[in-house]
Amino acid sequence: MSQTNASKAATTARYDIIVGGAGPAGLATAVALARTELDIALCGKLPSNSTASPDTRTAALFTPSIEFLTQIAVWPALALHCAPIEAIRIVDASERLWRAPETLFAAHDVGQQTLGHNCPNPAIVSALVDRIRNLPNITTFFDHQITSARLEPKTAHVELKHDGGTATEMIGAPLIVAADGRRSTIRRASGIGVRSWSNGQSAITAQFAHTRRHRAVSTEFHRRGGPLTVVPLQGDRSALVWVDRQDAVQKLLAQDDATFARTLKEHLNGLLGEVELLTPRRSFELTTQIADRLACNRLVLVGEAAHAFPPIGAQGLNLTLRDSDALLETIEQARKKGVGDLGSKYVCDAYADKRRTDVWTRVYGVDLLGRTLTSTFLPAALTRGAVLHVANAIPLFKRILLEQGAGITRHE
Repeated sequence: MSQTNASKAATTARYDIIVGGAGPAGLATAVALARTELDIALCGKLPSNSTASPDTRTAALFTPSIEFLTQIAVWPALALHCAPIEAIRIVDASERLWRAPETLFAAHDVGQQTLGHNCPNPAIVSALVDRIRNLPNITTFFDHQITSARLEPKTAHVELKHDGGTATEMIGAPLIVAADGRRSTIRRASGIGVRSWSNGQSAITAQFAHTRRHRAVSTEFHRRGGPLTVVPLQGDRSALVWVDRQDAVQKLLAQDDATFARTLKEHLNGLLGEVELLTPRRSFELTTQIADRLACNRLVLVGEAAHAFPPIGAQGLNLTLRDSDALLETIEQARKKGVGDLGSKYVCDAYADKRRTDVWTRVYGVDLLGRTLTSTFLPAALTRGAVLHVANAIPLFKRILLEQGAGITRHE
């Protein structure tokens, strides 16, 4: 906490908006809302990233997300750590008798130089935190845990506990933004329920070097256990997201680094040549989750507090940044209309209306795609294959698929 922010926190516990959660969702939302010149409190623990346990995850950010990060003055610093993605290759590695054709979705298909950039998660967090340090209307509580939240008719409160201490303090605001992840303390306190389900899959993430150039192409091998995706990093390096059944993932994790590298090379069919692991492998269980509501009185949900799903199609953080952008737009529109209560039913309902269709479409769309990869039901595989056949045959259809997947708006 900066000296200015620390002094301010000692003299008041009232803010215009409280953002709960200090992962990419909360950080980006706080930076976006700071453009309104409102008084923002940002609370929660920063993501862990240490030499002993490095965060090896990356996020493929599409062009609309980069435009948003540019608007909030974060992209120039972040861009230094990111690698461009000029195309996405889909390879059917399902070993079925009838397989889909290899399909390349390229930036030039939609009249652009790149589809986006692949960004390491620690670099995203660092760039957002550095931006926050230069925004005087954001008070940070990075050394506090969110212990509870309370929504009242005319105000809302979040209770915080300082690391290593037992004392708590309460801060209040007309509106709380729950950005504290899929196990959101704030969402649970509000009574908003969630629907969760699992397909019995886990994912392995890591970063590796290779002897062949990736040529700025992200490749997804659609396997029966789940997709194996390699996404460009700077230089001759790539990020790996390998999704498979949980028992298969445990066997892969049990391999030593050299054996795993050989296994990965085999599954890449020689695409990137010889490979060498650069980071430890990390794994996590995959679940899909969607909140019953995206808002209630005095509360809105963003990021994984509202929606979480497997890393298929690079939708996660892109969807979250659209949440942040929509909330900023909602607040700005409400203030222009003279709405003084930022946590009113009017504001919360307006935000939920903006996000509902996009969120539901992405969550259930990713789930459906994942099921077609693992399903033993032949028509599901035939349908997915037919879509890719049509995409290869009809450029306009391919363009439409790419625009929908990357959230690109066509300007005629």
